[in-house]
Amino acid sequence: MGFAVLGVTATVAISSALGGTLAEAIPGIALLAAAGVGMIASGALRLPRWARLRERQMEALATRVALPPGSGTPPGTGG
Repeated sequence: MGFAVLGVTATVAISSALGGTLAEAIPGIALLAAAGVGMIASGALRLPRWARLRERQMEALATRVALPPGSGTPPGTGG
């Protein structure tokens, strides 16, 4: 989503420059650019936490898949 906002920002900047109204559009362009960068940064900051969660999920799934059929719960899970 952040990259889409940056694309819209570029479109607004180019069309404003071609229309001769770039000076009036600078505050709006700056706001759009800040929003796009903020969205990208937010996603980048949350990514490591999501990756750790996904790693735990995949390890649990691999443990379950490796068990012989009908063996019940994996050892050490308390179940």
